Formats: sequence, structure tokens, C-alpha cells
Amino acid sequence: SCARFHPSNDHVATGSHDRTIRVWDLVTGNCVRKMTGHTSAVMCLAFSPDGRFLASGALDGSVCVWDYSNGSIVSTLTGHTNAVCSLTFSHDSGVLASGGLDCSVRIW
Repeated sequence: SCARFHPSNDHVATGSHDRTIRVWDLVTGNCVRKMTGHTSAVMCLAFSPDGRFLASGALDGSVCVWDYSNGSIVSTLTGHTNAVCSLTFSHDSGVLASGGLDCSVRIW
């Protein structure tokens, strides 16, 4: 399981072993969105600094990039051969880096 705050600090996203990402409203505590698309456990999350995108890394080595405004998958990135355990966006939100248990770092 993993969690990341949205840059606006009004939501937190959580990734789970049930292959879902849930977005929680920090004021009400309610789940405001459930995002599905991974086929294995979600291991890590990262928001782009501009708040437009959410990246998620999974146990199967896949990375999904989501449009945060509507919860849809923009891109599924493959290349890791083991779990993705780290994600980060560049400061301008234009580049994503992922680190995996396959001892590799990918720049997307």
C-alpha cells in the first residue's frame, strides 16, 4: 500500500494490493474516486507538480499515467521486469522517472 498527497493538499491518493487507486477528500474523509486499470498490486504513486497527472507503479512492472481530472489512463508504460517501487516527476511535470526491483531506472 502507498499514499501521496495531491499538490493542492485537498486530496490524498492511496494505492492498494486490490489493484485499485482511491482518492480521498481530506475534509470529509470520503472516497471521491476509485481508479481501476492495474492487473496487480499498486506499489507506488506520484503526482505531477502541476497536479494534472498521477502515476502509479505496480507489482507486475507496469506504470500507468492517469489524467487526474477524470481518472482515465493516459498511458501504460512497460519496460520493467519486476515491481516498480519508486516514481517521480520532473519539476516541470514533463518527465517521469521510475525505479524497479529489476535494478533499473526508466525515464519516460
